[in-house]
Amino acid sequence: VLDPPLPERLRRPAEQLRAAVRRLWTETEQVQHIVQYNIDAATDELQAFLEEKDDTPPPKAEGPESEETPPPTATEIIDAAGKLVTDGLGRATTTLSQLATTLGPAWTDFVKAVNAEFRQDWTDVHRRLHTTDTAEEQWAGLRSRLERRVEKRLGQMRAWWLLAVAATVRYATTVRRRVVGLIKIGQSAVGVLDTGEGARYETIDALSGVNALQETLPLIYRRLFSFDPLDETSLLEGRSRDLVSVKQHFTRWKDSHQLGVLLVQAPLGSGRTSALNILQEVVFKDYEVARVNLKERIYHPDEFAVLIATALGYENPAMTLDELEEDLVHSKRSDPPHVCFIDNMEHLVLRAAQGVNVIERVILFLSRSDRSMYWLGTIGTYAWQFLSKTADKAVGFVDTYHLAPLDRSTAESLIINRHRRSGMTLQFAEPKDASALMRQRLKRAKTPEQRQSLLREDFFDRLWRASGQNVMLALYYWIRCAQFDEENSTLTVQPLAPLRFDYLSDLTLDHAFTLKAFFLHKTLSLADHSRIFNSSEAESTVILESLLNGYFIEEVPLAERKPNGDYHVKRHAIYRLRPLLLHPVTSFLQSKNIVY
Repeated sequence: VLDPPLPERLRRPAEQLRAAVRRLWTETEQVQHIVQYNIDAATDELQAFLEEKDDTPPPKAEGPESEETPPPTATEIIDAAGKLVTDGLGRATTTLSQLATTLGPAWTDFVKAVNAEFRQDWTDVHRRLHTTDTAEEQWAGLRSRLERRVEKRLGQMRAWWLLAVAATVRYATTVRRRVVGLIKIGQSAVGVLDTGEGARYETIDALSGVNALQETLPLIYRRLFSFDPLDETSLLEGRSRDLVSVKQHFTRWKDSHQLGVLLVQAPLGSGRTSALNILQEVVFKDYEVARVNLKERIYHPDEFAVLIATALGYENPAMTLDELEEDLVHSKRSDPPHVCFIDNMEHLVLRAAQGVNVIERVILFLSRSDRSMYWLGTIGTYAWQFLSKTADKAVGFVDTYHLAPLDRSTAESLIINRHRRSGMTLQFAEPKDASALMRQRLKRAKTPEQRQSLLREDFFDRLWRASGQNVMLALYYWIRCAQFDEENSTLTVQPLAPLRFDYLSDLTLDHAFTLKAFFLHKTLSLADHSRIFNSSEAESTVILESLLNGYFIEEVPLAERKPNGDYHVKRHAIYRLRPLLLHPVTSFLQSKNIVY
């Protein structure tokens, strides 16, 4: 009897082959998306040209000195659209050609494993057949089992050794960081100039050049890696469980078993608006959905009522919240029922005296009218934590759901899934500052595919540590590391060099608590800051203007006003944290025990 049986020993090689086949199938399915996305992009370009042509007023007579750039001609637009389609088809062809060769190594490894097991079994059988008596037969079996156990133990010891080395490296890194911190403190004490100031300006230059960086991307990549909220279901990653949970809540409400108000809470920058877009396309595609996006603070319940009435299509939306509530309470539920999304409900909160009165009244309104309308809102995590402590009675009128946090594997899938739509060949460059362990692993890699797998894993490990829950920052780091070779349709990802935010530690407590206020409220005006911190307008101006000059916050562009780019606080403007700074500022505030 062979111990263990042959099928059990072949289970692992067979699983590896099965995984390779699944990966190949998944990659093959992406080819259709590559072609479809390029065709859609070309169609959008043509449609935009036609709409712009219809809306363009007749040209005015101008002198010969006019230097206005002429709009693109129809031929140029058609050529550009044709290039998008042909590029997509070419990349799809290249992808299929490359995929045809990816299954070979996995099949070869499986065949080698089967051959090796058969050889080992034949050796065992041969040894047993030549045993002359029972004692020799037992010895042969014992010897075979001992060899296998020794080999297994050696493998375990090798794995333990690698874990011990990794733990030692992490410990040494921690010690090194602490030593560097002590050195910086010593340098400050004796007046030695640190290089942190230069790193600060490099970071500010990089953040101010985001728009210019996006303009350098190929058109298809610029569309795929836009910072705007997603509206395409296939590009959303890590939200399947969230979609199912919201659908179940909605279904229970339709069956009259549950409240009809659900508030989805998640940190700023984690994709709340994208989740609402996909919910509308997937879960509520057969329902009439009204949407309200609260872009600035609401100071009176009747202001909220006007926004809701407008979204619901009332002929005369100028009504009070009491009047709107009376109408909805006495309305019958339609079939199919109406649904209303309310995004950014932290704009109903102000951490000041009587600052939760508005949201308490709004929650009561939503609860009373949920028989005829299903309400789905989003609110920031810190805002909800504040409400749970200060308006605990009101929060009992609604159900809440916390969006699943993005993990490291989801961040990788989010980026790779978008990249696959481009159809470009992807390769990762080796970092020059790779750790000793990483260099050793790369040295042991037997094939280019194994090296690329190690480099890809190392890149996304670094990316996850640098960006956390901030989806926009992860996308920014990716395009910042991207080096395009459009002629060969290849994208080389350079090693990640995260921006340095050491200068955050130079902020005073007044600045730090102001940043915390932005996390709770999302946006603040000069009057909001004065009311929250009980400070004069001059004192609030100094704090906000220093944060504006330091590139921590920015003015929120309103529909009728574009950002003017100056660095002076205006009385009626509203401000927000720069989206790319959400993760580093969160880490800084957590290190100071200001947020948890």
